[in-house]
Amino acid sequence: MTQEKCADLVADQWKRTREALQAFQNDDLTDEEGCELGEYGLSFDYVTPNTFDDQAEGYWRYLMSWGGPADEIRYHKGEDGRYGRKVEYWYLNWFDGASVDLKDDDKELAMWVFECHKPDIDPRTFQL
Repeated sequence: MTQEKCADLVADQWKRTREALQAFQNDDLTDEEGCELGEYGLSFDYVTPNTFDDQAEGYWRYLMSWGGPADEIRYHKGEDGRYGRKVEYWYLNWFDGASVDLKDDDKELAMWVFECHKPDIDPRTFQL
């Protein structure tokens, strides 16, 4: 049996994630099961430059699951110093990964998640 690659799965995984995040957005930070947005993700943290190979710039990461598979939203900083220049959804599995660049309504939803966490960010250390 051949395991599907992340590139084959990432669009469907983003669709599921988008639906879950929209439930929080539409229901004032609580989904239909009573779970709060702050309980949904595992962490919201800053990944410093060069943490991983070929990763020269740092970014904020909203990590929703970990292990195999894992998924996260990455927020990259623009030249103006504001986050959101590039926003990506990543689906990762052992030694494999694929991403979707979030645009339009998808990017707006992801930035809503960022803004929900932003008040807790210390601008000097980029930590919560």
